[in-house]
This record gives sequence, structure tokens and C-alpha cells, in this order.
Amino acid sequence: MLRQPRTLVPFTFPRLVFLFFLWDDEFTTARSAGSVNGTAVESTGQTRSVSDSNSVISIAGDQLVINGSLAAQNGYITALLARTAGRAFAWSVPTRTTLGAIRYGVATTTLTASSQALGFDYSSGVMRINDASSTVVSAEGSTSISDFAIVMFATGGAAWVKISGTWKLTWVLGSGTNDWYWKVMGAAGSASTINVALEYLRIRDLSSLLSAAEFASVHTSAVSDSDYTASAALLCDLAITAPSSLAGTAGLKFRKSGTGSGKDYWKVWFNSSGDLLVQRFAADVAQGSPVTLATGVISASATRTIRVIADGANMDFYTLNGSTWTKRGSTQSDSVLSSNTIISPFADTSWASGGGSVGQLDAYPRTSSLYNVLDL
Repeated sequence: MLRQPRTLVPFTFPRLVFLFFLWDDEFTTARSAGSVNGTAVESTGQTRSVSDSNSVISIAGDQLVINGSLAAQNGYITALLARTAGRAFAWSVPTRTTLGAIRYGVATTTLTASSQALGFDYSSGVMRINDASSTVVSAEGSTSISDFAIVMFATGGAAWVKISGTWKLTWVLGSGTNDWYWKVMGAAGSASTINVALEYLRIRDLSSLLSAAEFASVHTSAVSDSDYTASAALLCDLAITAPSSLAGTAGLKFRKSGTGSGKDYWKVWFNSSGDLLVQRFAADVAQGSPVTLATGVISASATRTIRVIADGANMDFYTLNGSTWTKRGSTQSDSVLSSNTIISPFADTSWASGGGSVGQLDAYPRTSSLYNVLDL
């Protein structure tokens, strides 16, 4: 079976391999269904912890195979990995005949659905990104993706998927300092029919990707009506604080055709009712009618973060309230301006005069050569 190449060390002694990889399970030795628990991780030697009350988890053909009715919250889980900036988790799921309801990712406690810290959820044929606060629809939304990676930061972490040989940033988690387990598990609720195979699980510490700021193209306290150069395909966060009495507008212009006024762009913003809207502009002139993504999202004196994930024709919008992300509206699809890279936060005079403001601005490229280190 062809395998994705992994970084080699110049020695083959098992102890040195163990020191290089914190966890490396290549699933080499065949194990019958129901007999994987308690066996050794190959090649780093830890003991596998597998909960499998319906005996549907086996090892065959150098893969961990889950085939049958996987009981809710059953699965495979690693030891607890200490919070370390740059600690990377990478895995491949080349076989996905029947997805059912299954999760892959990192967790703060053992096999419980509520412990999910950051990961991916296959449910009803849709791939979703999960963080500790909620389930949000991934900007990819595809069940055909095989390769996944998550990196732990001192606070929070980030998740990637590999598409057509290129790692693509999917989500950035800005909170949380707990240690993490890695797990593949059945989602909460009743048993679900699953037929998937995991080819490898590798965990090691990177010397780069130690924080989200390291790969951000913009990482600054935003200045209203200033222009910043980001990426055409990006994940962008802007914190916005509302005035003491809602008035005016504040938000983000993105995919802007250049700096200054009179340019083409998309705009996502809060209005004086606290609603979140999006619209395209040409030479500062609104095109068509705005799309209302959600109503009553922000209230007087409150702070919300707007997240834009824009890639090609697709644009997705989210807001953060405290620690909870919520997807707002459906995916907007329009390739107009999709190659532009300028972003511009704004808070108009009415918004700012009441104490409202724009705050932290972070923009991350969806693809970057920096992400190649995820090929563990």
C-alpha cells in the first residue's frame, strides 16, 4: 500500500524514533475486531486505548478499520498530550465508504462528545469543523478529504485539511489552554454505522507554526478606514465593540481592489439594529441589495468578532460571542473580486462617537508554504 512520505531521522534505533515522534501509529500488525485495545502503538510503543463495545474496530492492511455499528462515544484515544506550542497531530483517513456520525480530533477529556476541543465531524454526509463551543459548517463541506492536521498553540490551536496535495487552513481556535487527547470516536447519541479506515496517526513537536501570529499576514490592532494587505483566499477575524447606544455601522471591507476610496470590494457589517449584512460594492457604490446574514447579533456596548472565510467563489461568515462561534447565513457564492487581497476595517462616525470601535484584526492565508511542515 502506498503511504504518504514522512520525515525520517538519520538513525533507526527505536528509542530515537520514540524521541522524534511523540506518537506514531502505523497500524502494522493485524488485529481482529474487538482485540485492538491494550495492544502496542507501532512504532512508538505506547499502549492503545480502544473502547469498542460492539467489536467493530480492527487492524487490517496497515490500517485501523472501523466497520459496523460503532457505539456512541466508542473509539480510539491517545494518552493525554501536554499543552505545548507547535505540537502537531496529523492523520489520514483514505477509506470512507460509510461515514455515519464520527469525529476525529483533539479533546480535553476522554471519549465524551462534550470534550471536543477542535476537530472534524462527519455527520449525515457532511464534514463539519467542531470547536469546544459549537459545531459550525466547514468552509470545505466535503466528505472526500482524507488528510487532516491540528496544531496546538500556547492558547488555542488551528486545523488544516489537505486538498489536491496542498494543506489548507480551515479553522483557528483562539482560546483554551487545556492539555489534549487525540481521538476518533462515534458521536454522541445512538450507535452509527461506520466504514472508515485510518492509515496513520502521527504526533510530533514542530519548530514552526508555534502560534497563529506566526503565519498571519495581518496581526494588528485595527485602525478604522486603514488598508491592509492580506491574501485572496483567507480566514480573517475582526473584533468590533458596539457603542453605548446602537447607531451607525461597523465592519470589514474585503476583496478590495486597491487602497483608498472609490474601489470595488465586498463589505460585511453591523447596522444600527445590530444585524449582520453582506454586500458587494463597485467604486464605493452598492450593487443590488444587501444580504442579511443574521439579525440582532450585536447589542449596545457588546463585543463580537466577525470571521470571514473567503476562497474562490465561496464566502462564509461567522461571529464569536464570548467563546461561542456561530455560522451566519448560508455560503455566499460569487467569484467577482476573488483575486483581490486588500482588507479594510471601518467604524463610521455615528458608531465611533458613541464609544464603538474596531479592535484586533487577524488575517491568515488559506494556503501557504509555511504549512508544508504538516507533512509529518
